[in-house]
Amino acid sequence: DDNQLTGEVMSIFQTRYDPVWGIVYFGCLLVVAGTLVQFFMRAGVFSDGGKLEAARAAAFVGYRMICAWEGLAITRDTASAIPRFTDPRWRGYLSELTPSEFRSRYERRLPEQLTGAEILAIGAEHPDPFTTIRAEVNYRVRDCVRYAVEENHRIKLFIDLARCAALTPAVSLLHQMGELMYQSHWSYSETGLGCEATDLLVELVRKHAGEDMLFGAKITGGGAGGTVAVLGSVHGADAFEKVVAEYARLRNFVPHVFRGSSQGADRFGIRVVGESA
Repeated sequence: DDNQLTGEVMSIFQTRYDPVWGIVYFGCLLVVAGTLVQFFMRAGVFSDGGKLEAARAAAFVGYRMICAWEGLAITRDTASAIPRFTDPRWRGYLSELTPSEFRSRYERRLPEQLTGAEILAIGAEHPDPFTTIRAEVNYRVRDCVRYAVEENHRIKLFIDLARCAALTPAVSLLHQMGELMYQSHWSYSETGLGCEATDLLVELVRKHAGEDMLFGAKITGGGAGGTVAVLGSVHGADAFEKVVAEYARLRNFVPHVFRGSSQGADRFGIRVVGESA
């Protein structure tokens, strides 16, 4: 039932590129609605064609280049339970760089793109155990590093704005939160993980935003298509329905709309289920 709320209302879950933060609760009158659009092949199996792996790998290629410029040794983190690499300054996280530091020192030095063959020819170890450099793939190094750095900054700003709005509700704060969502969406698309249908949904939110009804939207989930999260006022239901209706008309497909969220493992912890013999 699309009208049934699920999960924990008036809360958001915050993450960034280093270990997960907690849940942040706020009481401002906001609704985050998700619009799920269909990107499944006939067999029902979703595939991004390797785009997510390429974007992640490109960010680590840029990270390795920046560390080399600074003379920082990248080593395996033997203290981590998860296979990963680290360095003495940023601990292996691009999120430790500030946007101003990145833009002033490194952005213009990073190549816009490199082929996998060019990266492999350098001969250095790839500092990410979960991706593989593939010779035939083009890697958007600059865009992917920029996204990792700036997205972390946007997330922290979004959380601070949400906390301020909880204490002193102000429409201006909500518009700033929405603008951060728009920025995040297009920055994500620059990495190669956007898609036409989710871009359309975001633009329709802009079009039907109304007067303080809808504040922002961005792609969410695994990327390369799937879900758009929309931030809006509790009074913005009519504006949101216009978005859904126009999308359905333009794409000849009615997207699924869901509301609410779940605390997931934050509520019940991690459970290990053994396989039966």
